[in-house]
Amino acid sequence: MLADGARVAAGQVVLAGGSLSGRLAGVPGDVVPPVRPVKGQLLRLRVPAPLAAAGPFLSRTVRAVVRGGQIYLVPRVNGELIVGATTEELGWDTTVTAGGLYELLRDAHEVLPGVTELELVETLAGLRPGSPDNAPLLGPTRLPGLVLATGHHRNGVLLTPVTGDVLAEVLTTGEPPPHARPFTPLRFPPAPAEPAPATAPAREAASGGHARQPYDASPPYDTPPPYDTSPVTPAGPAPAPAPDRPALATRPTDAPQEP
Repeated sequence: MLADGARVAAGQVVLAGGSLSGRLAGVPGDVVPPVRPVKGQLLRLRVPAPLAAAGPFLSRTVRAVVRGGQIYLVPRVNGELIVGATTEELGWDTTVTAGGLYELLRDAHEVLPGVTELELVETLAGLRPGSPDNAPLLGPTRLPGLVLATGHHRNGVLLTPVTGDVLAEVLTTGEPPPHARPFTPLRFPPAPAEPAPATAPAREAASGGHARQPYDASPPYDTPPPYDTSPVTPAGPAPAPAPDRPALATRPTDAPQEP
């Protein structure tokens, strides 16, 4: 169904919704793709004119592993440089953080020291689709006619050509090619169906016929409290302050506060 309410029928449907693949309304629970969001932050930098006049700042894409984390630097024809990307398991959070950007610049500087001289143009955060084993979900599902192409994690752009080839064969023959069969969505068991909420009679039967009564929060104003509410008068004179303890000096409220 489209946004305007129109229905479009098809014999086969490819579900390729990225990190939102598991949130498509109307998909039966036992075939919902097991996809989770994986946050990634990146930077967009620009090479200053004096540096650009001296020649290409970076002539090809560079991928590296620094301190156990992956980083890439991608030059653009317009003189910009993309630096990415963090991998964070933070659900649907897309906040750009100082720590994430610091890690990117720190690791990029290890690979290409001159990167810290570039102009900062933009900071971004997005969500990748991650499967339980971080490998793609490609091919038919348990629901006839529903085909998946999601779960590519960090390699969505890189795997776009081969994903197109695999899906073309699936849609025309019904089966993925041999090299794509390890990525079948059927490698994961169906998600367990969530139990429907119990009705009031079912809850009463489960409790042995004793239904829980609603809590009455209104106080019984017409009933006297079972205790004495009169003020308590201390016995004997009030103790005198200790003579060796000076009174505390107070500071005016409008006095400047310490940082």
